[in-house]
Amino acid sequence: MSSQAPGVEFSRVISFLKRRYPGFAETAYQEFIAHVEPDFDELSCEHAERLHELALEWAIFDKPLEGGLSGIELYCEENPDRRGNGYLSQLREEVNNQFSSMFSVEHVDIAAHRLELLDVYTGEMFWVRDYSLSEGLFREGEQGPCGVIVAHLTKSGGAWFFPGNVVAFYPVVMADHMKEVLREEGGERPSFLELARQTYGPRGGVMSESLEVQFPDVDFEDPE
Repeated sequence: MSSQAPGVEFSRVISFLKRRYPGFAETAYQEFIAHVEPDFDELSCEHAERLHELALEWAIFDKPLEGGLSGIELYCEENPDRRGNGYLSQLREEVNNQFSSMFSVEHVDIAAHRLELLDVYTGEMFWVRDYSLSEGLFREGEQGPCGVIVAHLTKSGGAWFFPGNVVAFYPVVMADHMKEVLREEGGERPSFLELARQTYGPRGGVMSESLEVQFPDVDFEDPE
């Protein structure tokens, strides 16, 4: 798992948790898989490997540990590497501003390495710093909407970024009426764990290559 935000070193947090809890990564992976329930016989090798990375991301941001603290919060509490206040404040900012959602890729600024993402649940727009997707999958985004991302976002130093890999990418343009329906009926943003299950679990979006299956309780029929 690697961050795309300069100066953010989640490897320190992961190393601390592995020392503190022997078998931490494997235990977290088993818990994650038990909830997501992927069918490994149907998943590609790429998707199976991504589940390991997503499980670790969930484990340090969301998995409750001692006193209900997340792995990052516990690291900040104990500061095992004796890091300065600036570094710890940066980690706390990321914990306090994190959320997961589905986003329509509305525009790509390749030169600035930024994606303009529309949160389909709230209608909010986010400019997200990125150094890989903007150069690869989304070159068509200079011309307008070019795909849908399921992802975990957080903020550091006022800039939004992906703290790890995106959960999934769908190379389709989300219809306007679908965005409207989700804003009106989609409910609250799902948790990272819920999004992973919707994507990789039974009848998940990755398996069917369909956005609609991620929202089994929402009617997307276009009235027109």
